[in-house]
Amino acid sequence: MKQQVLQGPIHLIGSSGIGMKGLTKLLSDLNYSLSGSDINLNTHQDDVIPAHKCYRLHLASNLGKEVKTIIYSAAIPKDNTELIEARKRGLTCLSRPEALAHIASQSQTCIAVSGTHGKTSTTALITHLLCASGYKPSYYIGGVPNNNFAQAHFNAGPYFITETDESDGSFLS
Repeated sequence: MKQQVLQGPIHLIGSSGIGMKGLTKLLSDLNYSLSGSDINLNTHQDDVIPAHKCYRLHLASNLGKEVKTIIYSAAIPKDNTELIEARKRGLTCLSRPEALAHIASQSQTCIAVSGTHGKTSTTALITHLLCASGYKPSYYIGGVPNNNFAQAHFNAGPYFITETDESDGSFLS
């Protein structure tokens, strides 16, 4: 699979899901200009996506003229109006795992945790250990950790720790 490059500004479709929340944090750490939409919009995005760029409906008009990349959640159907508009305009359209793989590839070593049970806890534990050891890793945890650090963070260190999902084959990215 050809590695696609993220170009900003970026619009996230299905931006309120837990998987997209962590990705949004990573993109924000990388200084991308972001917008997002979700029919189940919740308040977590106030930290990283300006309120005036979070949309509660999926409309083609949500894609500003400046948007260059679309990232979509697994919950978004192929006939989503924003996705159709993005493809019509020839924008780069990436699934969440594809975008995450691109971000992870910026680190020297990727540690990916998969399995049927305990992925979130194991990913958080590895992240905690590397942080406590002074390695300053980048990380993406698929849930909200209980140890007072963010779900995701990008650092310039050599390690990227991520939770991956084997159920849909996305861990292969």
